[in-house]
Amino acid sequence: MAAEAVDDLGLAVGDVYRLQSAWTGDLLEVVRPVEARGQPRAAIAWVKLRPADLAIDTTGRGAVLAPTFLLSLLIGMAAGAALARRAARAVAQLNEDTE
Repeated sequence: MAAEAVDDLGLAVGDVYRLQSAWTGDLLEVVRPVEARGQPRAAIAWVKLRPADLAIDTTGRGAVLAPTFLLSLLIGMAAGAALARRAARAVAQLNEDTE
């Protein structure tokens, strides 16, 4: 199902060119473009998160959700760093080609 707009950020899907976030009450909403196969905006990643639900406790769902969230966060940061290096390398190569 394709969305026409990112609800609480007040953005049209076509206006998302960089990482953006906003608080909506107690929800943190984050949206960013995703690159795939050379297309800089192949998709839009849109996440809503209620940080209060991630309170770390040693019983119940906190014991499962907290490590899962942290692992996902680390994987996302590593992927973001890899994409940034790839883009910087492409820009550097383009700069060398134009000189």
